[in-house]
Amino acid sequence: MCAFSWRTLLPKLERFVKMREAQEKLHEFFRVTNQLELLFRDGEVFPYRVVDFRQGEGVQQVVITERAGSRALLDFAAVRDGMTGFLQLQRAEKKYGDLVYLGIEECVRMTRTVDRPEFWEIVDIDEDRGQVTLRRVGANMPKPLTEGFLRCFEMFGQISLIRRRQRAIDRLRNHSYLLKALRAPGLVYIDTGASEFPIPIDESRVDEAKRHALRNIWRTRPIFALQGPPGTGKTTLVAHLLGQIFADDPVAQVLVTAQAHSAVDVLRDKVSRDIFKGEAYESRQPLAIRLTRAGDSGESEPDSIRNVTLRILENAEQSVEADSPLAEEWIDEIKKARLALFRNEPSPAASDVCELVKRSASIVYSTTTAGDLEELADLTQSFDWSLIEEAGKAHGFDLALPLQTGHRWLLIGDQNQLPPYRFQDFRKGLLALDEVMDALMRLPDRAGGLVDIDLIVRWRALSQAEMSERQTLWLNWLPFFAQLHRNCSESVPANGSEDSPGVIASMLWQQHRMHPTIAGLISAAYYNRPIESMTVDKNGKPLPRVVHPFASPPPIDRSQLVWIDTGWRSAGQSGSSEPAALDARETSRIEVETIKRFIRGLQPRGILNRKLKLAVLSPYRRQVLKLSDALGELYSAPPTWLEPLQEGDYPAGTVDSFQGNQADVVIVSLVRQNRKPPGEGLGFLKEAPRMNVLFSRAESLLVLVGSWDFFQYQLRQAPKDRDQPLGHWKLALDYIQGSIDKGTALLLNGRTFKEDRQ
Repeated sequence: MCAFSWRTLLPKLERFVKMREAQEKLHEFFRVTNQLELLFRDGEVFPYRVVDFRQGEGVQQVVITERAGSRALLDFAAVRDGMTGFLQLQRAEKKYGDLVYLGIEECVRMTRTVDRPEFWEIVDIDEDRGQVTLRRVGANMPKPLTEGFLRCFEMFGQISLIRRRQRAIDRLRNHSYLLKALRAPGLVYIDTGASEFPIPIDESRVDEAKRHALRNIWRTRPIFALQGPPGTGKTTLVAHLLGQIFADDPVAQVLVTAQAHSAVDVLRDKVSRDIFKGEAYESRQPLAIRLTRAGDSGESEPDSIRNVTLRILENAEQSVEADSPLAEEWIDEIKKARLALFRNEPSPAASDVCELVKRSASIVYSTTTAGDLEELADLTQSFDWSLIEEAGKAHGFDLALPLQTGHRWLLIGDQNQLPPYRFQDFRKGLLALDEVMDALMRLPDRAGGLVDIDLIVRWRALSQAEMSERQTLWLNWLPFFAQLHRNCSESVPANGSEDSPGVIASMLWQQHRMHPTIAGLISAAYYNRPIESMTVDKNGKPLPRVVHPFASPPPIDRSQLVWIDTGWRSAGQSGSSEPAALDARETSRIEVETIKRFIRGLQPRGILNRKLKLAVLSPYRRQVLKLSDALGELYSAPPTWLEPLQEGDYPAGTVDSFQGNQADVVIVSLVRQNRKPPGEGLGFLKEAPRMNVLFSRAESLLVLVGSWDFFQYQLRQAPKDRDQPLGHWKLALDYIQGSIDKGTALLLNGRTFKEDRQ
């Protein structure tokens, strides 16, 4: 009998060490970007000085201005438009954006206590004078500090979020399998082979692109990256995947997350409506809960832990058989727990039932960084699947929590739309890491323990070559979803044969939302694989639901794509409708007036069976504020076809705030107009993801407002190549010109709209 050594079958120590080092470098990427976020928040703590103060009859009013701070901020971390510009943005886009806190605390991390003053409400912002007027109401309030620090209401939640992410990233260090799956998906790739789905797919409801993606998601594990261009039905795919999961395993547990609350709600509603509609909640439909915002009691959310538990207790009370030996005792305990929950009173019994519901739910809907989700992770809750929507909009650190709580991961996003917020600022930070580490060490009170000292020490101990290697790696991972999709595509490339192994990256290529003329624009300019429009009938005629109803102004009834030309005067050109140079405030008064008049002039043919949703967008925040002011009057006496604004909606919005949404009619104010040489005058309109989002929000009518000649001049030397700078714009403009020539698009002279029609 001879002995056999296992040594030859075990991984060599050197290879193991290299693998571990690679995973550690990837883990450091999550750490360093979370630290950059800390610098951005520090830049939003504004030193202020009181200019004027008045008090009387329980009301205080103060006028403040921004003063110079004692520390110099890194350029990329400082707020571009200062305190007044930042507060304008908060008011325009945040639920509590009109509330600020004034105090002596400069450290970003602080704790609110009852003896601190209440929040102040913003009354007025004078950007020209750099002054903000604030007011608060109450009795026996102390006088505000003559000099102190201002922070917005949102700051308190943001700092808690950084701390929560930091704990999630710390736990991620020990999740070597996940780090390996992200870095080198091919090393953990498993293909179980082609097989039948637990329930047949209805081909009338699920298109070919989704069926192809579902087959590959089902047969491969543990990770899959799915690109979903606008209108291709990402939520529909998730809904049908959940149907298959629970048909295969009724006791499976699935986490469904997205960065934004609105996206989570859309997913939840789609699943309930399309997959489990009509099934009794207590019997066949999977138990689903919606983790709510921090501090939310859950009373208004139907699927909150509180309300789901209440329904379960009510059903349990009705289900207990009256003649059973313990019936009276059981019913009494159920009633006590139910009453405590209903009144939001503390109760150990009610808390225990809520905790049981939270841990045993089949589907948990949540944002990627919810506090309740962190609690589940702390309790080592592990989901069979973690499905992450809008992954392209999220930074890697935002996904640390939902990733580490799953066994199988499906990430859905679109790297050709807007990247994560302040993407370029994060990039600048990664290019200046020595300065970043110094700035972190200078943060007041070291940011209340949020500064990662160990990371800074490790960075400073590296050689120049090691620093350069990490910097390159982290820059590659900054567009997190794009890098993951690339890793998955390269690890298991598709070969096109019938018996090929399952792939772990795919793209949906059939859209169901837009008129084909609008879809053709984004297909031509932004995607290497053509986007096929499913919004046509068997004869190729657009479906009625994507055809706008307007007959006026003529000949708009034949066009779904309209460019309203506001004119341009450049050096050597004659004629003018507006000053040639772009306003320093990045606004265009004439575009605001043109848009208002155009909307008033839209007249539908016949009586509509529903009102239409309108979105007025601009890449520029200041222009959005001017548009909102002008359109407020429009919504107070709206045209018959216009759907009223919902609570929390604004008359106009930025492209960043509107990604993931859509409207029947979308009007885009482009603003840009100057005398710069070709290719140099578009500012951040040159960013392909930004324009892709702007062009793809409309379902039936897309209206672009700007100078046609200016854009033609800027793009006259641009290549017709979407992979080259400004190539996407050249392709887009050529497509619009071709559509105008064919009669499917319309070029209107903005001077046509001279009077505001009432």
